[in-house]
Amino acid sequence: MADPWACFAGASWLALGVFSTHYASVVMLILSGLDKGTMAIRLIRTGRKWTTQQVWRNDQVAMYMNSPVLSGHLIFGLSHKRKGQFFCMDARTGETVWTSNGRDGENAAIVAAGEIVLALTNDAELIVINRTAKGFEPLKKYTMADSPTWAHPVPVGKGVLIKDAKTLALWSLE
Repeated sequence: MADPWACFAGASWLALGVFSTHYASVVMLILSGLDKGTMAIRLIRTGRKWTTQQVWRNDQVAMYMNSPVLSGHLIFGLSHKRKGQFFCMDARTGETVWTSNGRDGENAAIVAAGEIVLALTNDAELIVINRTAKGFEPLKKYTMADSPTWAHPVPVGKGVLIKDAKTLALWSLE
């Protein structure tokens, strides 16, 4: 493509992060936007010229104000579709692996922590999700605060730091 940024023309895209896969020496930029789907692009430099190449595109999953997390070759996130729908995508192909039924929340701060994914919704619900390609498997749900939460949960030892609108607390996961 002549203009390396032409893929964003006329669209409201949100850059979600730069991921490098373990399966190829490829660095991709994963992008999504309100009702725009999700796509991966590769930046290519030939001499002094930069171009982009679309690696994959997925119109089933779109994110707005939510950042996914990469764990192995799987991307876990929350789509704004269906009033908040958790999803898992294959970072290599962009294929949707699974989605939850929906109505899971307006926003979620998501982190990978070993064999689990922690999703803290803006209404202060911490959802512990099994990090699997088999399907949406919430293991536990906890109410963490009486006020909204916007910051990412921070795993610390055998606990997790939770910041709500009023306090910062260390919660035990045992």
